Amino acid sequence: MFYKNTPQNIYFTLINNTTGSGLTGATPVGFRTIATTPYSLTGGITEIASGQYVFGGVAGDFDGGDEIGYYFTAASAVPVNFTLKLEDALATSSQLVDASGGLNTTITNLNDFNPTTTPVAVSGTVTTDSASREASKANVSTLATYAQLVDVSGGLNTSIISLPSLSQIKEGVLVQGVGGLEASLNNDSLGTFLLTAFHSHASGNNIYVYRTDNTTLHTTIPISGQSGATPIVKVGA
Repeated sequence: MFYKNTPQNIYFTLINNTTGSGLTGATPVGFRTIATTPYSLTGGITEIASGQYVFGGVAGDFDGGDEIGYYFTAASAVPVNFTLKLEDALATSSQLVDASGGLNTTITNLNDFNPTTTPVAVSGTVTTDSASREASKANVSTLATYAQLVDVSGGLNTSIISLPSLSQIKEGVLVQGVGGLEASLNNDSLGTFLLTAFHSHASGNNIYVYRTDNTTLHTTIPISGQSGATPIVKVGA
């Protein structure tokens, strides 16, 4: 990976255009191309061995675009041409760290924010300081623990939580009137059955069921008879 405006090396090999072997002892030259414009190179070229050379580019040799073409050649050499894609340069350690060994805030744009003491408002309503976080916590100190809720037999600890008995529930249901529920009773509900038993009369082919005020008609239940059938005249002993 290569970076923009950063000194770095480019390694390349020159081939002898007659023998096909690595060209040694050459004096290579080169240039870089940005778009369609060639530019000279500033860094020097050093021979390594067996026809390999290294171009020690300075920062300016990698300036000018995201992609730069590089060309190297020499007498009796097959020219070398390639394109490098350049990334944005990374900050160096000397740029990140100031003289005291701390972060260089001119590079990082950091500050000395301390979330423990410095509140930060978000849309004017939320802060991140520790005092606000503590104040917003739910108080769970009074909640019973599992050990407190469950007794030794695995059942609910009635000294902590008291549930109504079945007889209490039964009595509460049986003594509950339907006066305040009449408007919401379905025709096949228990409440309508009770109204039919105590607040209804038959007339013609219908049973008229009234609400507890004996005035408001709750529903009408159609009835039918069978010719010649014996009517029921009594229920019970």
